[in-house]
Amino acid sequence: MLQKELSRYRKNMAKLIDMHNDAAAERDELRIELKRTAARLSSTLVENTALGNRNRGLETCREQLEAINKPGESARLSPLPLLRTDRCSRTNRHTGATEGAVQ
Repeated sequence: MLQKELSRYRKNMAKLIDMHNDAAAERDELRIELKRTAARLSSTLVENTALGNRNRGLETCREQLEAINKPGESARLSPLPLLRTDRCSRTNRHTGATEGAVQ
């Protein structure tokens, strides 16, 4: 009688150990999958932020162009500052001549 119970307890223990090993293996696989998903999510969030920034920049440009192209708006807008000619000119390093300068 005790021998049968001992044998049954050992079988149950072996089943529990197998179940634990299966659960541990599944846990490890899920941890790996979670890390991959977190990395993909992070990458997607960075890309989303970059696209949002680009979109806001393009919207700002569109709004500025609409403001410039509105009839009667150009008179109210202040003129853009002129660039100094020395910033626009380039010096040829071989000949020393200045290119593109307005004289």
